[in-house]
Amino acid sequence: MQIWRLIDRGPESPEVNMAIDEAIALSGREGSSPPTLRLYQWSRPTISLGYFQKAQDTLNLDFCSEKGIGIIRRLTGGRAVYHEQELTYSMAASNGTELFGKNLKETFLKIGEGFQKGLEKLGVNISLWEEPVIEGRRSPLCFSSSSWYELSVQGKKLMGSAQRRWSNGFLQHGSLLFQDDPTIYSTFFRFSSEQNRAKILSDYQNKAIPLKQILSPLPSLKKLKDSICSGFEEAFSIRFQQEDLLPHEKDLVPKLIQERYGNNEWNLR
Repeated sequence: MQIWRLIDRGPESPEVNMAIDEAIALSGREGSSPPTLRLYQWSRPTISLGYFQKAQDTLNLDFCSEKGIGIIRRLTGGRAVYHEQELTYSMAASNGTELFGKNLKETFLKIGEGFQKGLEKLGVNISLWEEPVIEGRRSPLCFSSSSWYELSVQGKKLMGSAQRRWSNGFLQHGSLLFQDDPTIYSTFFRFSSEQNRAKILSDYQNKAIPLKQILSPLPSLKKLKDSICSGFEEAFSIRFQQEDLLPHEKDLVPKLIQERYGNNEWNLR
């Protein structure tokens, strides 16, 4: 049975979170570490931008700064995610790990099945989108549309994911909503008009669902993480071993913060 690594640290700053994920992905691509699942949260409310999103076009930067909202650019694609009442995950591995499949869609499916099994242990009836569901109006919000094999409940999106692939490995990010307040998006994000804002936010409420609407009361964070890990172990026939970063990964984190995630030229470009 394969042993995979689980990293479960306390909340970190936006720049540290993203630097850790990239360090893990680099380590996996080099074959220095096993497949690694990381479950984490953020030390302050943060908006993570997809790799290709333009910050100036997507966000009301002055208002975000006034409210102390962190802004960080992910290495993965997709659209913006507001991180506060949610659980974030990253999964990284080399392309030599056959259990993840051979391409983006197969990897989305396998990781989705892990979360599906884990959440079903808590009594959540999960479905996996079989193909993308894109809204008619282009929205900056991740939860306004669904990609391949993302998790849904009652036809609404519960967890959003995005992936970055290289020739020798991949990194996948995702966010599992606990609670949601759609009104925050009306102030943090930019829209082309008030009509467009109202339409996108209305669509969002019809397409996203937080865990609290399904499970009340919410399970403890420990119980949720334990269920997710158990689901992955069943889906992949593996076993997790909880560990910290390897020494060379720890050494890489400050370098990545300096070059990327602590640098406005990277985050706001």
